[in-house]
Amino acid sequence: MTSEPLSKPQNGALHFSLVVPVFNEEAMVPLLAKILPTHLAAMSSDWEIVLVDDGSSDGTLALLREWAITEPRIVVVQLTRNFGHQNAVLAGLANTRGKVIGIIDGDLQDPPEVLALMLERIEVGVDVVYGVRKARKEGGLLRFAYWLAYRLINGMADQRLPLDSGDFCAMRREVANELMKLGEQHLFLRGLRSWVGFVQEAFPYERHARAEGSPKYGVKQLWGLLRNGIYGFTTMPLRMIRWIGALVLAGSIAYSVFILLALWLGSSAPRGFATLALGLCIFGGAQLLALGIIGEYVARIHDEVRGRPRYIVKTVHSACERP
Repeated sequence: MTSEPLSKPQNGALHFSLVVPVFNEEAMVPLLAKILPTHLAAMSSDWEIVLVDDGSSDGTLALLREWAITEPRIVVVQLTRNFGHQNAVLAGLANTRGKVIGIIDGDLQDPPEVLALMLERIEVGVDVVYGVRKARKEGGLLRFAYWLAYRLINGMADQRLPLDSGDFCAMRREVANELMKLGEQHLFLRGLRSWVGFVQEAFPYERHARAEGSPKYGVKQLWGLLRNGIYGFTTMPLRMIRWIGALVLAGSIAYSVFILLALWLGSSAPRGFATLALGLCIFGGAQLLALGIIGEYVARIHDEVRGRPRYIVKTVHSACERP
């Protein structure tokens, strides 16, 4: 497929849709309502915002619905519970109508003004413009964790993935359609976005600090994302088992030769409980590590075979009629 400039939307389609997943962002909703429409109005006269409430337990949903009443271009997708950030983004994509679709987090750490610059690149033929964080305002430990996670995933993945890129992006409808066709249970959307191909371009930007509320994404969520990125895009952990087994076998052979030589030369060979316990710990640890890695892949196969939906929509609230 070749990239072409966008044609005029037809058959009820919009020019631009913005997907915003939110979870317990009561403090951020008034700011979103103030900032996002202003930026989108400057970009296009034909837009919508699809806000996905990912099972919030505070007043987020009520505020989103109030916003939708006053602004007909707001769509509120309520999920039945918290299905996780990646699934919430996917639910948002499924409820968009735009020829171009943007994704931005509800904490506004990704600057909305960058979307206009991304859209300019889409207009000249690029299929996907994704943000690359050249600076970020989180704490030093979390910044290092993100830096390390991206390089671990990229170093182990069978396909090269963009470093320091998040879900913040703008893409053509065709790309979003391909992403929605993928049936994986454990989503790593920024990796899948790279995997589907098309003409993609990085856009460096500086990530802001959170304006209101508390962070919802920490080390635990990052660890889950790291696992999805590694296990979803490479079989290297399985190959590592072979390497570890070969290393343990080589060490065992070398140690056996050492024992036999010591006995043949009449030297005192290592003996006793300490030697036995050390050997058992090494072999036992290697076996448990291998079982853990294999178990992770088996568990993911189990999830895929069950084929449960990745999210369940409870309601879709919009002041205007949707096709």
